[in-house]
This record gives sequence, C-alpha cells and structure tokens, in this order.
Amino acid sequence: MVNFWSAVFVLPQTFYAKIDSLCAAFLWRNHTGSASGARVAWKDVCKPKAEGGLGLRPLEEFGTVFTLKRVWIFFSSSGSLWVDWLKNHVFHRERFWSLSDSPRLSPTVRSMLQLCPVVSEFMRCEVGNGGIASFWFDHWTRLGPLIQFAGQNAPRSLRIRKNAKVIEATRNGEWLMPAARSQELQIPEACVLCSSRLETHHHLFFECEYSSALWQPYASAVWLLPPTDIHSTVSWILRPQQASNSSSAVIVKLVFQSSVYLIWKERNARIFTATSTPPQVLQKALDRLIRDRLLSFPASTPSSSSMLELYFSFRPP
Repeated sequence: MVNFWSAVFVLPQTFYAKIDSLCAAFLWRNHTGSASGARVAWKDVCKPKAEGGLGLRPLEEFGTVFTLKRVWIFFSSSGSLWVDWLKNHVFHRERFWSLSDSPRLSPTVRSMLQLCPVVSEFMRCEVGNGGIASFWFDHWTRLGPLIQFAGQNAPRSLRIRKNAKVIEATRNGEWLMPAARSQELQIPEACVLCSSRLETHHHLFFECEYSSALWQPYASAVWLLPPTDIHSTVSWILRPQQASNSSSAVIVKLVFQSSVYLIWKERNARIFTATSTPPQVLQKALDRLIRDRLLSFPASTPSSSSMLELYFSFRPP
C-alpha cells in the first residue's frame, strides 16, 4: 500500500516516520502502540545484515526511489501525456537542470528538482546530432555538466547562450568558440612600460626603468642594498629577525604588494586600453593607497606611534 501511494504522490516525511514507528513497535512489542523501550534504534535495524541489521529498508527511501523513477520517465518517455504537460507548462522556458526550486511549483516537480545532484551522478546523455543535448547542463562530456565545470559566467564568456543545444555550438563540423584574447590582441613581447627588453617578471618589477622609479625610492629607504629580484625580497620579508620589528615588516610588505599591484595594473592598462600613466602620478597613487590602508591599523598603546607615523618616518619625500 505504501509503495502504491508513494508511486502516485509525494508523501510527507512525517508519513514515512509514522509508518516506521508502527513497524518498530510491532517488531519489539508485537503491537502497533509504542516502540518505547526498544533496545536497538530503528535506523540500526534497517542496516544491511552484513552490518548487523535485519536488512529492512527505511520507507523514506522508497519515496526517493519513486521520485528518481519520475525523473527517468520524464527523460525517457516522450509519449507520456504527463511528460508532455511538464515540458509545455513547467519546463518550457528553463530546462530540468537549470530550473530553480520554488514554492510555486507542485510537490512532485519540487521533489524531482531537489534530487538534481543525485540524478546528475547517474544520468548520461547521448549527443547524437546535438539537437537535443543541452550544451551546458547535460552530462555529455567526461567533465560532467559544463556549467558546473566552467562556472555560471561561462555562457557569457564563450558567447553560447545558457539554454543552447550542443549543435548550436558547432558550425560545419567545427566548434564555434570565440578566439582567445591572446589571438585577438597583438601583445608585444617587449616590456610595454619601457620597450627596452623582453618582458619577464624579473624585468617588469626590478629592471624596468618605469618600475624602478616607483619602487626604488621606497626600497632605498628600507634597505642599504635593495633586493634585485622577487625571491630575495620575499626572503628578506620572511626572515625571523623581522619579528622584532613587526610594524616595519608589515609596512614593507604593504609597500611591496601595492607596488606589484599598481605596476601590473599599469601594464594591463597599456595593453588593453592603450592608456598610460606617468611614473610621478603612479607614485602618488601608491602613497595614497598605502596611507589609506595604514589608517585601519591603530597604535598598539596610547603612547606608541601608529603605523602611519612609522610609515612617514621612512617615506620618500
């Protein structure tokens, strides 16, 4: 009887819990009054025999099984009146995988949608000519649903609409994908800040004249012999003796990180927007960025200097 009604309707969890309690009472008391005093919890009784249970199945699992069956019928029975109604009235705008659970939907549809994570692990899609398979939501690649692999912004990035079929992403047997940005833009190999040498991380942040004009005034105020590469800079910052002067170490880290950020931002601006900023203007931006950040660091004691005051002590004029 429970199986019949579970196959027809989505029964509430309380219904299954009540039937399970009646079964437990009958097992331990030989009547359906109460299972109080039972020595073994019903969930343990329902474990497989190999795990010490009696091999019974919790009735709630039957509800899950029949919901999975409805999902299977939805995808496989194209001649079903119920399936046609769902496709024309519920899933006519959003596909099964993309429709969000909502109270406005029927309990049957909601129960199906709530099992999407479970269903996606077992269902696979045959692409065929690509006219039916969803490009983003069906499990037609080894990567699984592409919307999960590439993220929610992928349809906009690849210019393939969210509800597109696989065939819509092809043309004459070839994938219809936008060209990579590196193919659309002619990015020069030479440093775009000084145009004197090939661009490498080492050159961009330490050898480039433009970067040096930003970084060296601060480095000279901290080090007698400023580091000549990123690794030596990081090693100096992380040295144990810096713990004795943690405030100075924090400021040095902030200067270093802010400089790298502004240099890289300027580099990208010149490549992608064809705009440039003079080193003097960028240095003022660096100073402003550091000041604003240090304002959030109060002095450790009322009599001690704040980190902003410490920054002013070695800030270049």
